[in-house]
Amino acid sequence: MINFIIILLIMSIQDKVYELRDFEWKNRLVLIGGENLDMVENQALEFLKMSSKNNDRKLLIFQWNAQYQAFYEREKDYILKESNYKNDFEIRLYGLDGGVKDQREEMVSPQRIYDQIDSMPMRIRELRNKRN
Repeated sequence: MINFIIILLIMSIQDKVYELRDFEWKNRLVLIGGENLDMVENQALEFLKMSSKNNDRKLLIFQWNAQYQAFYEREKDYILKESNYKNDFEIRLYGLDGGVKDQREEMVSPQRIYDQIDSMPMRIRELRNKRN
């Protein structure tokens, strides 16, 4: 019985539900979802291979579908409360301000997203401050 209670406590701690606004001014987000699970998995894996580039850009990668929302990249799992996708495949980029910066219905190279982030005014400022 005690083991069961401990497991429930651990699960309740890990299952904290986050909203997009919880990440504003802290992280950029890429949300990947859709009915085509192969495309979703492949796109997410492409980003996960680039963890140092993601970390450098404060970029968190989420995969979501109709049943659950799952955080991909760090040790802790996050459940992100987000509206469901409307397409077979969808990828969204959210900026530090929480706004949608890009939304596509086809797979995209992670480098293209990184280039897009690197051209944003806040990112340019981050890079400038790093050099100084």
